[in-house]
Amino acid sequence: MATSEYASQTKVPYIGSRISIESVDTTTVRLPFIPPDDNDYDPRKYRKPLKPITPWMAYFDLIRLGFGPGFLGIPLAISQAGMIVGPIMCVVIGMTLTHTQIMMLDCCNEVCRQLKIPRISYRYGFRVCLLHGPPIFHVLGHNGPIIVSIFMFLSQISICTVCYIFTADSLRDIMDWQSNIPAMLILLLPYLFLQHYLRSLMQISVVAMAANVVTLTGLGIIVYHIFLHPHGEYMHINTKILNLLFCFSTVLFNMSSIGVILAIDRRIESPELMTKRFGIIQLGVMLPTFFAAVYGTLGYWAFGTMEENILRSLPYDDASTIVCMFLYLVIAMVTYSSQSYPGTMVILDFIEKHDPLVVPTKQTLKRIETNVINTIVDYGARYMILSR
Repeated sequence: MATSEYASQTKVPYIGSRISIESVDTTTVRLPFIPPDDNDYDPRKYRKPLKPITPWMAYFDLIRLGFGPGFLGIPLAISQAGMIVGPIMCVVIGMTLTHTQIMMLDCCNEVCRQLKIPRISYRYGFRVCLLHGPPIFHVLGHNGPIIVSIFMFLSQISICTVCYIFTADSLRDIMDWQSNIPAMLILLLPYLFLQHYLRSLMQISVVAMAANVVTLTGLGIIVYHIFLHPHGEYMHINTKILNLLFCFSTVLFNMSSIGVILAIDRRIESPELMTKRFGIIQLGVMLPTFFAAVYGTLGYWAFGTMEENILRSLPYDDASTIVCMFLYLVIAMVTYSSQSYPGTMVILDFIEKHDPLVVPTKQTLKRIETNVINTIVDYGARYMILSR
């Protein structure tokens, strides 16, 4: 993504009026020992993103992630946890994610309010909060930015790898090939095209609107097959711990989008809509959650216990199945573009802040992004798939 979109600066303009300073260095700043009494300052009102996105774009972008390729694995997760435990676990995970993500943004906004700055990145907000807490957490706080960077990068690259695997398997099934190698060779050009031209959250959000229409079409085809000839089990309670853990990880993978939420919060023109009641996070996470619980239950009822995603349970001799697989192949490619955005930004931030005496220019960062990072990420994921 474009380096000009990156908003995790270590020096942020100071908005306060009591002292005369131009900026605050978030790598070294600490919260005041006594919180300021004035509550009039709202940091969200002072943010000025270069290319803001509208609330509707944010809704479409977040909802599309909930209905992405991971959505196809929800019936498999429900079949592992059981007809009763599975849907309950799905809804509980969605509610927990909604609460924690809103709480995370509220904490970052409170840090900005006390420091009188318009924004702070998640990495340095994590550092500031831990250093303000008990001394036992100070060691973790000093290393907080690099810890958060590592986990965020691993999370995003794992999601991108799943997108690669899903698209390769789908194309292989459509063409009836024996290996993923021809599929990855064909998908090389489209992936590089998306990686090169979808270089901002604004562009990704516009594509997300069209992707939602494709997603609804694919879901409609699957629901048609669910009610066409249901032949699965309709009641099963499974209490095996490994199966419950599999259900938990599958649902969490589909619903978790912390990197995208942070990116939207930086770019949206009305950031207060993120955490308000029935706001972007609540609707963008809970709406796919309830749909996932119903959809997963119906898929389990129709096809019974399955070994892979629900597309593998559809009849391959039906033309609508091939169309549905192709539609989700396109959806997975669009999902990859938005999920690779935070991971790429983490690497660029590390390069930019590695040596404070040698700060690369925006042109240098752009060349690194285009020629090095994208190549490493793309071919790294492809190598993992082809070596299976």
